[in-house]
Amino acid sequence: MPALLQGGAQGVMPLVQPEPVGDQAGEVDLPLLQQAQGEGEIVDRLPLPFLVLVAVDSLDGELRNNEIVEIRPDGERVVRFVPTSAKETPDAIERLCREYRETAEAELLPELLLVGSFVLDLLCIHPFRDGNGRVSRLMTTLLLERSGFVVSRYVSLERLIEGSGESYYRSLLESSQGWHDSNHDIVPWWDFFLSIVNRAYREFSEAVESRKAGPGKTELVRGAILGMDGQFSLSEVRAQLPSISEQLIKRVLQQMKADGRLKLDGRGRGASWEKID
Repeated sequence: MPALLQGGAQGVMPLVQPEPVGDQAGEVDLPLLQQAQGEGEIVDRLPLPFLVLVAVDSLDGELRNNEIVEIRPDGERVVRFVPTSAKETPDAIERLCREYRETAEAELLPELLLVGSFVLDLLCIHPFRDGNGRVSRLMTTLLLERSGFVVSRYVSLERLIEGSGESYYRSLLESSQGWHDSNHDIVPWWDFFLSIVNRAYREFSEAVESRKAGPGKTELVRGAILGMDGQFSLSEVRAQLPSISEQLIKRVLQQMKADGRLKLDGRGRGASWEKID
C-alpha cells in the first residue's frame, strides 16, 4: 500500500517547508502528548480525528480555503499548488484516520512506514492556512509513541527536521508528484522519515554513552580544547579524540561557552570556537 489515501482529494500536494521552532524545539505544548507519556492507554481510546483536532486546537489552527502562492524575488506571484478545499478537508481527515487504524490493525505496513505514510498524507491534505508542518510533527510524535517509539521524549524530532530542510523539501517534492491521483512514489519520503528517526535514536544512544563516560572523558575533552591554539572547529577536536562521541564533545563545548571560557563564531559546519582569556 503506497499511501493510506488512494486518491479522492482534489488539488496538488502542497510542498510545505518546515517552520522554524527556535529555542522551543522539542517542547511540545500539547497536554494530550504529555498525558500520553504516562498514560498511553488513554490515547489508544481516542479516535484519531479527535487527536488531530486537539493538536490543531492547541496551535490555534484554522481551516484554509486559499491557493498556496510563491512570491518570487521579482514580485511575480506563482500558484505552486491548490490544496484540498476546506469543504472536503474534514472528510479527507476522517478517511485518513480511519484508513490508518484499519491498516494498523491489519498489519499491512511496518509501524514506522505506517506513521510516515500518515504524515505524508496529512501534509498532502494540507488542512490549515498555517502550521501544517507543526501539526504533522505533533502527530509524528504522538503516533510514534503509540507505536512504542518513545525517542521523542529525549531527542527533539522538530530540531532534526528543521536542520534537514533541504532533504525535507526534496523528499516531499519527489513524493508529492501524482499524489492526488494515487500515482506517486512514497519511497523518497519514507527514506527521509526513517533517516530522522534513525538520527534521533543515534543521538539518544550517544547521549547515554556520554553520561556513562563520567568525569574522566569529560576532563579529557576539556584538556584537548584548552590545548587548542587560536580558532578551532568541532572537527579538529574530534580528530584529536577519535574514541569520544561527538555528542560529549558538543556538550563540553557548550558548557565551557556557558562558563565564559569559550566563544562561538558562526553556525553549522563553518562555525569556529575560540578560547576567552
